[in-house]
Amino acid sequence: MASKKELAAVKELLESLHAKVDALSEEVTLLRAGGASPASPTGRATEAGPAEETPEEPASAIEEPNPALDVVIDFVAAALLKKDEACWTELERLTHSGALLAPRSLDHLKAFSWKKLRVNARRYFKSRKEIRAERIEPETIEDSTELVKVFVAHGKGASSPLTVSRDSEAGGDWRVQTCSL
Repeated sequence: MASKKELAAVKELLESLHAKVDALSEEVTLLRAGGASPASPTGRATEAGPAEETPEEPASAIEEPNPALDVVIDFVAAALLKKDEACWTELERLTHSGALLAPRSLDHLKAFSWKKLRVNARRYFKSRKEIRAERIEPETIEDSTELVKVFVAHGKGASSPLTVSRDSEAGGDWRVQTCSL
């Protein structure tokens, strides 16, 4: 059982994550409304602040939000959390229920797959801002799309694929099924 201090730390981490999600939601709303992009053309925020909008860029160049990509970014960012239990809780929430079916699957994920993910995520990324996709297959998600492969770029060789699929146990939300990071 977790102590009050540990629970307070988890609560603080979750509140911090919620604040970051709120900030990202505001940025997405600005982008949809045609506002200036908060990121540079490489997809990373610049030190000087938001990149200026280029007038010659057509409106169709603004990408639609991709819920499968969002789950992958949340998943990799969860691996960057310092506290093990906060990390495990978030990774479990974002993992497809099919990967959690076997009696010892959660213990196995913590001991092997997620442990490797945490080591590699910390080696490849300093913060959530650095996590980006090199490519996504398929590029466009239709209502009938059930499986998406997101290749996470990390600058240390070939990009790493994560498979994301709809999870009926999570109300049809996207969840990470496999991770090769």
